[in-house]
Amino acid sequence: MADVRHEQTLILIKPDGIQRALTGAILQRFERAGLRIVGLKMLRAEPGVLERHYPDDDAWIRTVGTKTREAFESYGLSVKAMMGTDDPLVIGREVRGWLIDFMPVRNLIHASGTVEEATHEISLWFGRDELHAYRRGDEEAMFGQD
Repeated sequence: MADVRHEQTLILIKPDGIQRALTGAILQRFERAGLRIVGLKMLRAEPGVLERHYPDDDAWIRTVGTKTREAFESYGLSVKAMMGTDDPLVIGREVRGWLIDFMPVRNLIHASGTVEEATHEISLWFGRDELHAYRRGDEEAMFGQD
């Protein structure tokens, strides 16, 4: 099993977080948890990058659709009445479209869900020369020796 101290994830602070002047507070939460910020930049997300960010894979899309349907049901709502279908693949494709169209707004951050997602997402947003390795001064106290 890999040592989680060497895993990477991608955190995107979305425009809502920037406009509300929460960038420093958001980064501080990650640093206080002992994480290292190894890459940082500000940019406007282009539609092509957003389309590659969210997988166009039937298994992933079906999972999103199933979770969406379950969320509707947990609130006593009819997904079929509201979306015209209860097919997880159709629902997932619709939600993926919303994610691409609305990723720049609606919430403060995006965080990778798995190590595999992080690897894919980091490669979309950062070049290898934009990520910097370093050791925090408090790592040994927080995590013990490597």
